[in-house]
Amino acid sequence: MYVGLTVAAALAAPQPAAALLGALFKLSLILGLTFLGAKWVSSASLRGLLPGILLVLATAQIYAAQIGAYQLLVDRLSHPYYTSVSLGLGGAVAVWVAVLSRSLFWPWRVVGILAGGALLGLSGSRGGVLALLAGLLAAGLVWLVRTRRFQTVLWSAAVGVLLLGGFALLHIGSAGGETIPVLDRLSSLEANGRDVTWSDTLDAIAAYPFSGYGPYQLGPQIAPVTEKCVWWPALQAARVECPALVQHLDNVWVIAHNAVLQVWGESGLPGLLGHLLLCALLVIRTWRSGDPLANAILLGLFAADLTDNVTMVPGPFFAALPWLVGGMGLRGNLVTPAADSALPSARTWFALPWVATALLIFWGFPLWAATLETFRPSAAPEVTIREVVASPVWRGDDPYQILLMASAPAGPYRLQARLCAPDGSRCHTVMTRNVQSEGIPPTLLQILRFPLKDSGPWEVQLQVRHFAPRPWQLRALALTSWPLRRDDRP
Repeated sequence: MYVGLTVAAALAAPQPAAALLGALFKLSLILGLTFLGAKWVSSASLRGLLPGILLVLATAQIYAAQIGAYQLLVDRLSHPYYTSVSLGLGGAVAVWVAVLSRSLFWPWRVVGILAGGALLGLSGSRGGVLALLAGLLAAGLVWLVRTRRFQTVLWSAAVGVLLLGGFALLHIGSAGGETIPVLDRLSSLEANGRDVTWSDTLDAIAAYPFSGYGPYQLGPQIAPVTEKCVWWPALQAARVECPALVQHLDNVWVIAHNAVLQVWGESGLPGLLGHLLLCALLVIRTWRSGDPLANAILLGLFAADLTDNVTMVPGPFFAALPWLVGGMGLRGNLVTPAADSALPSARTWFALPWVATALLIFWGFPLWAATLETFRPSAAPEVTIREVVASPVWRGDDPYQILLMASAPAGPYRLQARLCAPDGSRCHTVMTRNVQSEGIPPTLLQILRFPLKDSGPWEVQLQVRHFAPRPWQLRALALTSWPLRRDDRP
């Protein structure tokens, strides 16, 4: 069903050939990893991840030491390949393996916990912390419900409390009471730009809600118009630009930072249904396997898909883990293989729609948050766009210029300029800028300039947003729009 729904959506996409090619590539990776996991039978082989994660930590430290501007506990830990979020997720995997692997020599457990905690703390990744806690909770519930053994429940809880307590103590900082920036971020609820990404993705989905744009075709639809290829940080620092082939991919690496929005934007409603059913089946079968480590990895990384797309293949090593351990669950009971069948039982089929619905509710946070926000009266500061001076016609290759005059209470804000289709759909962010209101009219007086590539016509949208919004604050504080077209006639 998953394969059929994904392929059917690709055939109905705006560019069916590219969408079908991407769908076949994506399906081959996911199904190949799942079948490979089914051959492994036991998650004991996942212990081999621990030395690799230690190597990642060592590489990140060496790389950070070569960057003169890097300040420990001030800047987020960087790596020549992995992002900060990737490092945090690697730390979560290290803790899971160290705590939950059976027959692991105890010094390796200590090393794994310390290395994982270091990666989580130094990376400042909130997604990694969310994944860690969700995974430990899932493992504890497996032991509590499936095996009735409380020792591992207490062991998992103790490690989780120890790591969180360590972060809290370091977060307090020095005796002077100063906080540590990289750890201060772990306790922040700031959306970190996801409000803009989610809003743009919802607009893109509205244009093709049934078919989507095709696997790996959503990125070009939601990437900022001026977005260019960003190579690995180490190569960028050495002034090594992206090869022409990579630039030709046109931002396919830009993601929606949410599982439901990513799959819906790529494969439409049919593909989303298939994805939810597949993930629900993996969750049910892995739960029935009774393996704490497999459940921690699967549910922990699925939890991280709330704000990132960590299970999207191809990707770093952790993108493959949910499909591998899901395949282990499909193979049968990992603790006593003879006690379970590889085929789904009647109980599994009954639970499938309920688990899929639960995943939809959890991953669909941006959808219901945006819906509820339209009915909830705004408690935000009153912002009024007084006047916008901009030409409705763009001539030549000079940057397009906008003069904004607005009133807003004193404080920081963000300005967002978007180019949309004439009907207001399929909006691309052109630029965002942080601004400060002094509270003296006109409180916001800004000149915005940005390049335009195509000839249009467009609808230009200019929004004033929260400076540091919460994830549920997707609505702009003020918005205005006007038509724009190119005309080079003298």
